[in-house]
Amino acid sequence: MSERQQDFAGRMSLGFTREAEEAFRFLSDYGFRLRDSDVTILRHASERVFVNVYHGRSSYEIGLEVGLVSPTDEAGGYSLSELVRLKSPEEAERFRSFTATTPQEVKVGVQQLAKLFAAYGDQALKGDAQVFETLAQQRRAWSSTFAADVAYRQVSPRAAEAFRQHDYRKAAELYESIEGKLTKAELKKLEYAKKHK
Repeated sequence: MSERQQDFAGRMSLGFTREAEEAFRFLSDYGFRLRDSDVTILRHASERVFVNVYHGRSSYEIGLEVGLVSPTDEAGGYSLSELVRLKSPEEAERFRSFTATTPQEVKVGVQQLAKLFAAYGDQALKGDAQVFETLAQQRRAWSSTFAADVAYRQVSPRAAEAFRQHDYRKAAELYESIEGKLTKAELKKLEYAKKHK
């Protein structure tokens, strides 16, 4: 038996497909049909919305994505954590994907996922365009915040070093490029650097 066949047999023994089909049977109430299934993914779709329930091939995380069906592709899905964040940012902070490496863990993880999706995904399952627009806005805002955080982590040490070297022109330029993220101490350094450049 090849390594690929062994992996396939191992994944089959976890029972993800069977458990996910059972736990997500409620999707039929929203007009969804199972379009495709594999040992690690089930693809459901209604006329307007798709739902992919998956068991990560290498991460073993159980999760899903939901999105509007596009004429060209089913791209642009949103995760359960993004849906949870719409209704409860506090709950979203505590949300973690369930990792399952045994049949019992798969069963529990899939059931938990289905329960949360039923609680937080109702409007998305109905194809509510406003929900998907809000999800898109939320993702753009998160992406912008993430990019600003990354920029801060990269630029702040360089700005601090320029300040220590008394290169106030460079320090001011660097601090200004991340001004929205500066601490009070860094804002004072920026003011000082501007006066002494």
